[in-house]
Amino acid sequence: MKARYIIARLLLLTLAGCSPHKIITKPDFKIKVPDTDIVFNTIETPQKDELFGKEVLGFYSIGMDSIEYIDTGRNLITPFFVGNGILVAMDKQGNPGSIQPFFGRLVFLSNGQYRYCTSRSEASGWYVHSYSGNVLIENEGDIKIIDVNTCEVMGTIITNDEIQEMEAGSSISTFDLSDDGEILLLSLMDHKIVHVNLPGRIIYSYGLLGKYPVMSPDEKQFAFLGPDGIHVVDIEGMNDRLLIGCGLNSSMGENCFNRGNEPKPQWSKDGKKLVYHKCNASSLNCSDIREYDIYIYDLKTDQEQLIIHGGLNPSWNYFKD
Repeated sequence: MKARYIIARLLLLTLAGCSPHKIITKPDFKIKVPDTDIVFNTIETPQKDELFGKEVLGFYSIGMDSIEYIDTGRNLITPFFVGNGILVAMDKQGNPGSIQPFFGRLVFLSNGQYRYCTSRSEASGWYVHSYSGNVLIENEGDIKIIDVNTCEVMGTIITNDEIQEMEAGSSISTFDLSDDGEILLLSLMDHKIVHVNLPGRIIYSYGLLGKYPVMSPDEKQFAFLGPDGIHVVDIEGMNDRLLIGCGLNSSMGENCFNRGNEPKPQWSKDGKKLVYHKCNASSLNCSDIREYDIYIYDLKTDQEQLIIHGGLNPSWNYFKD
């Protein structure tokens, strides 16, 4: 999704389990990733006398209003496209006897191959993001860029020590990076959203609380999840507006950050729409994928459209023609 910024390979960094010699590749996995608009997690429709469906990757085509399902044989979460027919996801299978939603391995699907890039322990807790056809990860407080072809660490965008120097006591939660690599939007662990000028290593706060800041394609705005719902604001921090609420009673101390899988807004390629999932259970916390739905919000008409019942973690295919 992010493009044209070349990270100089100045740091001879490698991540344990991420060297080219440790890639585990399964050839002949016989998966052809569909050329569709949106990828997401869902439950496939039960067959015959099955009580429930199985967790699969779903692919949605807007023009045809159709869904295709792929059973990868693994529980993959947070899938997204990085170009060249490559789909990245996290394999959430944990240690024997337990399956944890935030423990897994970084996985690449491409040309029918299913490749593990990391061990389970290394992928634990990572926030994974696409950039320039590669993958950005937050690992131990640093933001690093990983080559999707070799699993090598190509460089470090910013370190935890640098964040500490700019904002004492802070650590990174979620982030986004501009096309030219000069603007870094950070959500810190206290939910404060800040802007970092990378060349000058200068940080300033927007005075906003939220998570998952993501810049529009023209980088004039960014969307984020606030305590009350999904917002869009100018990149300078002006004109903050709430687009989609969480449907919670804020007077009771409820907010979007404690309602199960949090919505992570994603811009369409033309910058006119957002896609996201939303918990629609009457209780505070959604506990099952069937309690989430996927929506598209049209910023031109200010209309929200339900497109998928029972789905999580939608992401646009920016590389579809």
